[in-house]
Amino acid sequence: MIVAQNVIKQFFISKFSYLGAGFYSCVFESTNKDIVYKVGRTLQDPFLNYIKEFSGKNKHSPVIHKLYEDKENNWYFAVMERLQKHNRFDIRNMSNYEDSLVSLVNQLTSIAKKEGYALDLHSENVMQRSNTVVVTDPFSGSYSGLEDEEGTDCWVDSFFAEMNEQ
Repeated sequence: MIVAQNVIKQFFISKFSYLGAGFYSCVFESTNKDIVYKVGRTLQDPFLNYIKEFSGKNKHSPVIHKLYEDKENNWYFAVMERLQKHNRFDIRNMSNYEDSLVSLVNQLTSIAKKEGYALDLHSENVMQRSNTVVVTDPFSGSYSGLEDEEGTDCWVDSFFAEMNEQ
């Protein structure tokens, strides 16, 4: 996690716009308006399994332009398509969505049950490309054995507090 934290710090120091963080990763804006950068603190992030299984094969999954996985230091860096907010997604009423999205959510639900993940489908993880709903990062949970550690989102909050004290 130390390498991932250092990479994240460099993004902040270099004044990249911070877009958000979750338990496993942090996302930054790029100078290219069509992409974002995602830095993950562990290779056990369920996001990696998701994109390897669905990206490029399902229109409701994000396009990953590049993926770097550092096995020695257990972190990753992804260059992804930039998507827009989709604030109206409601998993409780899937009848409002096209069959291909319903099929993906059903597959993700099965994977979550099998792997012990929780579905994490909210406005930060369900976005859109034009008129297409895109599931960016569908899982959360203790998959990696990191449940006793501080999440990336909490670490970023602590880092912000330190920067503001200086």
